[in-house]
Amino acid sequence: LSYVADRFVANNAMPRSRLQDYRDGGFFETTVGGLKVLSINTIIYSVRHSPAKPAFEDPFGQFAWLRERLEAAVQNQERVWIVGHIPPGIETYGYTPLWQK
Repeated sequence: LSYVADRFVANNAMPRSRLQDYRDGGFFETTVGGLKVLSINTIIYSVRHSPAKPAFEDPFGQFAWLRERLEAAVQNQERVWIVGHIPPGIETYGYTPLWQK
């Protein structure tokens, strides 16, 4: 993730202040035209991910981070989009689950 994080910062797609979060867990925030975008790492919930289940309830501390960022957004009256690598739901070609339970 370090190489990708460095490229994001170099191309102004992610603030340098979020570099360590992305390097450690693949999640970060940025603001685009007044809209705050919170990107979380959902790859670890894929049915194709190994190991089969995340080792911790809050891998990388990303849910604590997400809660903190959402609470700050409410206080600042900011609009937020939450995005992830793999959306929850059913895969549209084979109709198989994308996420583990």
